[in-house]
Amino acid sequence: GLFAGLGGGATAQVQTAAANGSIGIAATVMNDVTGKRGASMRQIEFKDEIFQTEKIETGAGSAAEIVLRDNTRISLAPRSSILIEKAVFDPSPSRRKVAVMVTGGTIRFVSGNSPSSAYEVKTPAGTIGVSGTDFVVLLGFNGSVSVSVNSGSVLLANNAGESVTIEKGQASTIRPVDENGKQAAPSAPTRPSDAIAVSAHRLDAVIAELNLVRLAVVP
Repeated sequence: GLFAGLGGGATAQVQTAAANGSIGIAATVMNDVTGKRGASMRQIEFKDEIFQTEKIETGAGSAAEIVLRDNTRISLAPRSSILIEKAVFDPSPSRRKVAVMVTGGTIRFVSGNSPSSAYEVKTPAGTIGVSGTDFVVLLGFNGSVSVSVNSGSVLLANNAGESVTIEKGQASTIRPVDENGKQAAPSAPTRPSDAIAVSAHRLDAVIAELNLVRLAVVP
């Protein structure tokens, strides 16, 4: 599977991350993974803590899995990036908020134990409302955004507010604003295209392989 279990030490780190303001950890890291907050940039290593307002980016031949304090899991394929805009893990579930902007490439998002209303996943072309789910987001070079749902469902809306509900086993695509300033509604949900399926499978394979290696060498 995509997400092998974390070792006990890593799990404890996620649970105690609040002490210094961090909102999660890098549970899996391969090659070139960077974190940027303001003018500060760093190389992210395995088990490094992750912070609010941090942009996480993977280089060519690189990948990462971020686990937030509520056990939300975000995997990044090579040449992908996200910005963790907001992550509030209040003891009161109704006050929790996880807002993530997908800024490039392919990511897989598996929601954690916060209420569905706490999650908002943004893209340049629209937003994704989460309903207890596991889905893949693919940003195309032409500015399009495709979303494929593995479990649960999501509400995909373009920047004009037009939306569709995507169920398990379906995908939909949003096109960017055209030269006339118009944006089409999200496409009708249907079986994921080969491009989406291949991208999701590649990310799955990379993270699964990394986890097998890590579990073999990390006590």
